[in-house]
Order: sequence, then C-alpha cells, then structure tokens
Amino acid sequence: MAAVEKSRIEWMDVLRGTSIILVVFNHAILFASSSPLGAPEVAWVLNTVFSPVRMPLMVFLSGLLVAGSLARGPRAYVTGKVRRVLWPYLVWSVIALALLYGFGIREGVVGGVTAHVVTGWDLLLPLYDPVEHLWFLYDLFLFYMVALVTPRVPPLWIAAGALAAAALVPDFGVRRFLLLLVFFMIGVWFSQHVGALERT
Repeated sequence: MAAVEKSRIEWMDVLRGTSIILVVFNHAILFASSSPLGAPEVAWVLNTVFSPVRMPLMVFLSGLLVAGSLARGPRAYVTGKVRRVLWPYLVWSVIALALLYGFGIREGVVGGVTAHVVTGWDLLLPLYDPVEHLWFLYDLFLFYMVALVTPRVPPLWIAAGALAAAALVPDFGVRRFLLLLVFFMIGVWFSQHVGALERT
C-alpha cells in the first residue's frame, strides 16, 4: 500500500498543542487560586511569563489557514466556520447557561460567584456577551468573518487599525478582541504570502 501523503503541518500542530496546554495551565492556576491551598508561586510566575504568548499564538495560527480556506469559496468557508467554531460555541453556551443559571449565578468559579435573577433576556447572552471562557470561540468566529468580508483590504492595514483602536478603547473585552485581531490578521497576511513565514 502506498504511503498516505501527510495533509497536516506538523510544526503548526506542535505550536497549536503548545498554546492549548498553556491555556489549560492558565485555567488550572486560576481554579487553584480559589481553593484553600492555592497554586505554587512558581506556577504563577510561569503563567505570567507565557501570558503574552498563549492566545496571540493560537489566533495567529488560525489566521495562517485563512487563505487556503477562502480559496474553497465563500460558501464552503462560512459552512466550515459555522460547523467548527460557531456550532460548538452555541452548544457549549447552552450548557454553560444551564449550569450557571441552574444554580442562580451569573459568573462561574473564575469570575467569582454572584447571585443573579434569571430573565428571558439571559437566553440572548451568547449573541453579545459570551459566557465565561467561551469568549474565544465567539471572537474567533468574528475574526473569520472579518477576513471574509475584507478580501481586498490588506490584512496588515486591518491589523494596524485594530492596534490603534485598541490603544483608545477602555473596555477590556473590546481591547482584547482588537489586540487578538492584530495577530490573526498578521497570520492572514502570511497565509497570502507563501514562503514568507519560512523566510522570516
């Protein structure tokens, strides 16, 4: 039997796996801090060291695949992003809302447990205010849509605009979105310039 040609890019898988491990490590530290024992000081130091790397790396790697995805056409592009990003976001949002509001709280362990009176409007939260850690899938889907609707705009222009806007926006969530959009669009630029990343 002939050897099956590899369709995966190993170094990207290694980096993506590394960023996922760093995210899991971060959440472990945050949850440990809510227990009486807490987390070792060295764990906090390591978490702080890797803080500027884990999420920017993850969105940069996602941006690296955009040109190839767009080449399949807008319909296939949107279908893929809905299936792989938006659908998991919606499913886990329903699960998270059921768990959090089932116990009459708005925030989870990391955000601090606060009493909350559940209303019908809370069912719309996933549309504009992602629950807990699901903000990443929410933002990532929006990044993909930005790339879809701006095919003729140079990605580095978008990155520069997002960086400038991030310096002016006081809201943490919006600023985080804009800063991660910078790294995503840099990844998009590299996806459009084959060989540029290797040369860099």
